[in-house]
Amino acid sequence: ASAGSFAAATMGQSTEERCAAGASEISAVWGEEQRRAVRRAFAQTGLPYAADVLARAEARLDRYSEAWQGAHAGACQSHASGSTSARMLDLSDACLARNRQHVAALVDILEGADREVVENAVQAVAALPSIQVCEDGDELQGAVPPPDDAVTAERVETLRERLARARMLEAAGSYADGLALAVKVRGEAKTLGYAPLQAEAALVEGGLLSASARASEAEVALAEALGLAISHDLHAVAARAAALRIFVLGDGLGRHEAAMAGETVAAALIDRAGDDGSLEALLENNLGTVFDLAGDDAAAQQHFERTVTLLQHDGTPDPLLAAVYHNLANLDLERGDLDAAQRNSARAHELFIELLGEKHPMVAHPLGGLG
Repeated sequence: ASAGSFAAATMGQSTEERCAAGASEISAVWGEEQRRAVRRAFAQTGLPYAADVLARAEARLDRYSEAWQGAHAGACQSHASGSTSARMLDLSDACLARNRQHVAALVDILEGADREVVENAVQAVAALPSIQVCEDGDELQGAVPPPDDAVTAERVETLRERLARARMLEAAGSYADGLALAVKVRGEAKTLGYAPLQAEAALVEGGLLSASARASEAEVALAEALGLAISHDLHAVAARAAALRIFVLGDGLGRHEAAMAGETVAAALIDRAGDDGSLEALLENNLGTVFDLAGDDAAAQQHFERTVTLLQHDGTPDPLLAAVYHNLANLDLERGDLDAAQRNSARAHELFIELLGEKHPMVAHPLGGLG
């Protein structure tokens, strides 16, 4: 049925026309109209760093949109040439549609920007889901299918849209709004009884509870997400839940040994997830934090340095990289290695300015380290 509807809809179009359709799809959520609305919202905050942040967030959104369009066109052309099946095209399109939902949710949040959103805008764009996953044939083939019942499947997609907004609210620093939405979605997901959605909702709620310093509740939600995700072969969900749970156990609850004991399982889940490096970097940074809190400076440094290696690649740096250099500088200070502390603080300072602009509040952290 899917193949037939696709053929009917595209019968009068050339391959080039069909494969260029992604441009209009992504511009419908990040186009000139949305760009103007976001610029007005940022300007109205009156924050001295709003213009610098906006320029950087816009550039990242533009690159993400171009990558989305390229992946969409690539999947279409592969199918048109006969190198991939109609099923693979459907899987790729579904993956890209979910990513587009996140873009739409984030842009809507940016259009209503307040101080928190402006401060976290660059980090929020960096938190958009990976395009690379939608181009990975093995990962796509391993995706869990939607419910057989059409009505249930439609409800699942509606709830996933709301969940995407909750995730983007977290990334933008709007924790209270994000948590309220995530709690509602998780409750409806339980009523619906579709386990993959329950796992996704528990993961988002757990992340928001952690960000809201409600560690005990976060640990319960993340443990549920981890269990459901493992049971239903949701490798990426399980890997993220395991990595976040390590941080909650170690930092939020002070259970350092329990947190460290989760490393082996989390690493194995990340390996199963076909990670692009971002999940492994999250795990390594969280382990570095836990070992630092436990007083094992040598292990903490190894994990932070591993995070740096994973995040150092061509292109725009990940915001986490600046934070990791700051963490390394703090370790150096604790050991009394002032030369190393100065080098790492200076690198963190450079990165924060590059990523966020000179006037951004986060720049105060490496400046304090240098002081």
